Amino acid sequence: MVASSPNWNSLSTAVQKACSGNVIRHLDPLGHIHVFSESSLATCFVRAGLAPRAAWTFGMDAFEALCQIGCHMQPNPLDLEQLRDSIAMTQEAIDSSGLSDSIVIAASKNEA
Repeated sequence: MVASSPNWNSLSTAVQKACSGNVIRHLDPLGHIHVFSESSLATCFVRAGLAPRAAWTFGMDAFEALCQIGCHMQPNPLDLEQLRDSIAMTQEAIDSSGLSDSIVIAASKNEA
């Protein structure tokens, strides 16, 4: 079984908490009705009799943060095209820290 969820323990979640009146993409209520941490999603698998085997985190946190900043900089928003290389480099650091906005966990039957 494989499941994907927005990651509660992410930079994007923190940014959306700070800018709660402006949802750019991460916690869009039309896209997800539940949000999990890696631990809480793994617990769901365990309670269903499955053993988590692998987890991956990845996301668009740097883009999310810059979009939120840009929205608050009107009438002179950020030029995201000019920041493209910085966004990719920053996201790589966020992904390697496990603080990305998306999580995927794979699990299989618990073999006794």
